[in-house]
Amino acid sequence: MDNRLSTLGKILAFATLIIAIRSATLIDWRSLKQLNFTEPPLVDTLSVDTDAYLRLAANWSKTGTFGFEDSTGRVTPTAFRPMLYPWLLSWLAFDDPYPPLAVAALNLGIGFATVFLTWAIGIKLHLQAKWATAAALAVALDPILLRAGQSAMTETLAAFLVALAWYLWLVVWPPQDVVKGYCPSSRSAAQWFSLVGLGLVMGLAILARPTAAPWAGLCIASCTLVGCVCWKRRITDSLILMICVSVCVTPWVLRNWSQLGKPIWATSHGGYTLLLANNSSLYAHFRQHGPSRNWDATSFHQLWERRLANPVEDLALDDEPASTDAAERKQAATSAHDSLNELADDRRAYEAAWQTIRSNPRMFLLSCCYRAGWFWAWWPNQSSWQTRMAIGLWYAVFCLMACAGMARLVRSRRITSWVLPGILLFSLTIVHAVYWSNMRMRAPLVSQIYLLAFLVPSERRSYSSRLASTETGNLPGRSNG
Repeated sequence: MDNRLSTLGKILAFATLIIAIRSATLIDWRSLKQLNFTEPPLVDTLSVDTDAYLRLAANWSKTGTFGFEDSTGRVTPTAFRPMLYPWLLSWLAFDDPYPPLAVAALNLGIGFATVFLTWAIGIKLHLQAKWATAAALAVALDPILLRAGQSAMTETLAAFLVALAWYLWLVVWPPQDVVKGYCPSSRSAAQWFSLVGLGLVMGLAILARPTAAPWAGLCIASCTLVGCVCWKRRITDSLILMICVSVCVTPWVLRNWSQLGKPIWATSHGGYTLLLANNSSLYAHFRQHGPSRNWDATSFHQLWERRLANPVEDLALDDEPASTDAAERKQAATSAHDSLNELADDRRAYEAAWQTIRSNPRMFLLSCCYRAGWFWAWWPNQSSWQTRMAIGLWYAVFCLMACAGMARLVRSRRITSWVLPGILLFSLTIVHAVYWSNMRMRAPLVSQIYLLAFLVPSERRSYSSRLASTETGNLPGRSNG
């Protein structure tokens, strides 16, 4: 009983610490110093609607329509953004403008759940409890997630869904059974529910960030190759996952088909994202400055706003130096969904992007390498040098530790337990090498990175303990019986 109370006390203390850390990043400490409590003392970024999620959520809660206002004030349906995050926000408030407290509450709850799941995954993977706790604490302090939690963005939700999917994967295929090649004749109810839950969570991940679609597809395919030795069980598992993913995504597809005239499974924003990553202005920047992330995209966004009066060639072949800061991204998003036909916009952007790619195949391949580097960058490019140095040191240490953990993992027999996050690492890197890329795009990978980072110290300690136990047991005069 005392041990249980001690364990419960540790869990509560850890939970309190995590909530305190995440909450501290949401508070505007300057308001506290000024004793200004007319509004909740929260950071201003919680009210900044960079990607129009707050606007979508407010319209959804007031009118029941996922869409934007037209020139008459009527809300018209859209598929410009993924729907899951605005849907969650729409349940929390009905005010206009959208209250930052609702955003803070949602991000805080999801962030805490991600930290807890990281710890639970570490325990499932047989990391020592202290190293699983260290990985969870690192997730709580992760600069990308801390920054994402201060705004209405999907990174926090995506990281949570990936962590939840990984945990369910480990319930369905326990690491100890996989290592032994054990295939039970029957599964527990918890495993069957977890298998169904895994498919549903993968479907939700697609509705949160469509870049999860390749990951979900590859994970389903991998189930036919790994896991249980019985091929019938593997095929059945794959079919169940496929059905559950379809159950989540199909209503979104049918809704878009009915209201927009096209069965869109992702968003109508993909063309713009591809064009942003593949236009002549950015290619000219690469030729002149190499992989530098200091690209001024002002003229590109201005050209995009004038797209209704410009041919596709102008979008593809603009040579003016073109920033992708929050204000300009918001302006571009607003102009896109205010256009006469967002589907035509999307198609036009795809055509312009592919024209640029076909005209510059070598630069396209080189730019893919550059964008992959942007995806895995260790420091931001728009902060003070002190901030860049601190964040760069943080990611340098943990990424190098994660590489060591990956090397250890490849030599072990437990690779199946890491298939799901491994596929995510591969698929996100490839997708964002082609589409637009930056550091925050790797937010779904944070749990994997830190668990890999603490894999080596955890196993080294376990090996040392086993070795010491063996040597002690073989001392002369000591009984082993």
